[in-house]
Amino acid sequence: MSKAGAERPPALLAGVGFLALALLALPVAGLMQRAPWSALPGLLTDSAVLEALRTSLVVSVAATAVCAALGVPLALVLARVHLPLPRLIRAFVMPTNPRRPSANSSAVPPTTGGITMGSI
Repeated sequence: MSKAGAERPPALLAGVGFLALALLALPVAGLMQRAPWSALPGLLTDSAVLEALRTSLVVSVAATAVCAALGVPLALVLARVHLPLPRLIRAFVMPTNPRRPSANSSAVPPTTGGITMGSI
């Protein structure tokens, strides 16, 4: 017996979903299989790798700080202040469709983009 509202998806939809999952998981599994695990400690202590990790950390923290510093005040203004042409302003700053807030078409997680580019 299933819970209320927890119906099984149609077989075709489930098949397409599993195919999409395989297209994402198989390249990652292939990379994990080919990784030189025995040489990993030496690779992680290499100066070039440490510099790349430090750069990634600095850039990600700076990007998060800039997004928070600009995004929070902008969100407060959009939520509390009556602006002219509010739909136009929201179209520039929000990645969602105002008519369908759940349709997030332009925001793609970086991991998804990276896996896709690595699979090509």
